[in-house]
Amino acid sequence: ASLANTLGAINYNYQTGPDGKLYATGGHVRLDTSIPQDEEAAIAKLDDLAKAATASEGLSGADAMIARTANLNKMLLMSKQEGENYDNK
Repeated sequence: ASLANTLGAINYNYQTGPDGKLYATGGHVRLDTSIPQDEEAAIAKLDDLAKAATASEGLSGADAMIARTANLNKMLLMSKQEGENYDNK
């Protein structure tokens, strides 16, 4: 199960085993990478995206990119919040 919101169903790749039965050998799911306007909700969602993208062994290029982008966006949001807090002191 994914930690983040998904766009559509999980798509599995199957392979026929020596016993003639189908076995799932991989798959993919599209993640909702939109960022909410509310900064707290955005940070929580970016954390979930980073966790979901790095949950499996052997990350794909797409997984690694989603995780990097989520972490970068979170850092940007947090630095913006720190700047606002600094200005308010």
